[in-house]
Amino acid sequence: MDDSYVLLFDGGRGGGKTMSAVVQCVIDMVCYGQTVFSMVPIIFDFKESENAPAVHYESKMLDIDALLLQDPMFKNSIVFWDEINLWLFSRAHATVLNKLSGLLVTLLRKLDMSLYATSQFLSLVDKNIRIQADANILCFDLHYQYRHLSKGQIIHQELKDISGKFTGRPFETTGVTYERLLHGNPFKGTYDTKKTFDIYEAQRRYRVKMGVKEITRDGVDNSFTEMQETVKKLCDELPGERWFTSDIQEYLGNNGIQADSRAIGRMMKAAGYMHKQVAGGSYVYIRE
Repeated sequence: MDDSYVLLFDGGRGGGKTMSAVVQCVIDMVCYGQTVFSMVPIIFDFKESENAPAVHYESKMLDIDALLLQDPMFKNSIVFWDEINLWLFSRAHATVLNKLSGLLVTLLRKLDMSLYATSQFLSLVDKNIRIQADANILCFDLHYQYRHLSKGQIIHQELKDISGKFTGRPFETTGVTYERLLHGNPFKGTYDTKKTFDIYEAQRRYRVKMGVKEITRDGVDNSFTEMQETVKKLCDELPGERWFTSDIQEYLGNNGIQADSRAIGRMMKAAGYMHKQVAGGSYVYIRE
């Protein structure tokens, strides 16, 4: 593929979201020759024609620790994170894992990496992941509507082109949902739909240990001027459109920089950000 994508597949239990994501992985492996790192093992043989030799394809196990460290092996790859909400729960947004993963998704394009993730409910996924999505794909197994169909035979999908990468116009401006049918039978056997993971692993906590750089309101010395470009670069990668001072302090803190509100105000102004009052009397920073 010539671009980086974030695809979020959602749907109820047995709705076909995992199969939908696996099928996309299979297409990327066969058609684009991409490496897939997956929590769900994907293994299959494919023949281009009846007389052609079978080619073996197999995904690699996803190592979350290596992913957070931006290991070079993930460059130009697909990461398939099944049931991502169990790791990146929306109500645990303050944890180190959520923060690091949010930053990682922001940098996906620069890493030439794509992320496919599933969740029963998108609202359960950390907001920093959701706002980076290129498409939300709701999945429903038509077996439950038409009982003569076997499970996984036909998956009904509703796609919202959030970023506009697929249709040229983002969902926010069109409000259009695109429907399509996935015929799953040819892909049965390529993965183990009953594969589970260590639930305790999903609850593991992460902690970042690194040196801290401090910026104060009196910081007109070299430490301030040297950090200004670093802070501007980090703020340009902030997810979202408006931020409170506490949001920026937290974001910089995760990157080893501590700054008080006055220092932040000076640097944000120099970086081209406006300090604006919003409803309720609070002040937020926005890009000019």
